[in-house]
Amino acid sequence: MGTIGEAPFTRADALAAGVSPATIRRRLQDGDWTTLRRGVYVPRAVLAAADTPERRHTLDAAAVLLTLRHHDALVAGTSAARILGLDTLAPPPDDVVIATSDPAKGQRRRGYVLRYADVPPHHRTTKHGVALTSAARTVIDLARSLTLREGVVLADSALRQQLATLPELHTLARDCYTTPGICGAYRAIEHADPKSESVLESLSRVAMREQGLPEPRTQVVICDAYGPIARADFFWERFGVVGEADGIGKYAPDGRRTTAESSARRNVARNESSTPGTRSCDGAGGTRTVLRC
Repeated sequence: MGTIGEAPFTRADALAAGVSPATIRRRLQDGDWTTLRRGVYVPRAVLAAADTPERRHTLDAAAVLLTLRHHDALVAGTSAARILGLDTLAPPPDDVVIATSDPAKGQRRRGYVLRYADVPPHHRTTKHGVALTSAARTVIDLARSLTLREGVVLADSALRQQLATLPELHTLARDCYTTPGICGAYRAIEHADPKSESVLESLSRVAMREQGLPEPRTQVVICDAYGPIARADFFWERFGVVGEADGIGKYAPDGRRTTAESSARRNVARNESSTPGTRSCDGAGGTRTVLRC
């Protein structure tokens, strides 16, 4: 950050690049530059390109980092989750969350909050030129204070987008084993599933556990005598039961499923009782009943 014309930069950056104070004032008055924070500017084209909440929050975070100028400060917590595009149940706050080794933790300022954290190099990453905690570290940090459902949604999101792996989550959890609430992070990791395809599926799995249901296999391809016909979100081979998490996102505006595979799934649900030959394609068990979440 700090390169004029490409990202947020400071007044000191502009002066160092040979831009006079008068020219700085004129560019701000003409709208060529916009003030993000006191003494931090962004070119109009860069601001216009930040057309999503993720990108706009990235600019705000970059401006805070430029203001602080702490050598090891980086974006963390809910801000890192927003920039990385991780799913969360609750809308994240607008304030930028910054982690630093400076012991002045918990300092809330205008538009941002400082938190003390030891973030080693392998817990860090960058996106859009902004330093932030890696997806795995972000999951660990947030899951320590989240409910199980919220933590699993977050972990599944990181796994689904291939921003983290289960081994990486376990490794970083061990790295953070002395931090408060780490048991909550461990529980979220234990329930996480890289095969989860949606927030609803994540919530469904947690609800099944809470209700004492046996743990299902996930994303199981179902076959009949002629080959594969569908893929079930959940499958209990012992009982011959498949489960579906039927969120509205699976449907077109007129209520129809949006893929041909979805039609096959309906056929499974409609014909289970009359098609005893349906089973998982790996031969693990037959299907008799469909549950919808």
